[in-house]
Amino acid sequence: MKSKHLRLPEPTAKDFEVLCALLGISERQAGELAIRQWIQRNRNQASLETWTEARSSVAPVDRALVNVHVTIMKAELRQILDELQIVAAEYQIEVLRRLQKLMPTARALVEETRDKELGEVLTAVAAKVTL
Repeated sequence: MKSKHLRLPEPTAKDFEVLCALLGISERQAGELAIRQWIQRNRNQASLETWTEARSSVAPVDRALVNVHVTIMKAELRQILDELQIVAAEYQIEVLRRLQKLMPTARALVEETRDKELGEVLTAVAAKVTL
């Protein structure tokens, strides 16, 4: 087993201690469960392994920032895809203008990170626009 130590803000630590006591579970069990759930929820987020292997000099803060950008871009492209499906034709021009502004950044992120999910969303949006 590997040891990890986390420093929590005082209010969070107190709430954690009280809830563990009230639920009758150890803090270790609760912490392990929370981390497992966090891993499960975030497992499908942007995978930067291949991107960071090629650029090992990139600072961890930069990787985290790129991960955030990828996640935001996926959400924005999905929203545009949804809007293109439900918005009346006369209002689609506004959606397409937003898409036009996002495309250069989205393409650059796909090229840099090789994020499969972002690439799939970008392809789906492009297919919808060309129809």
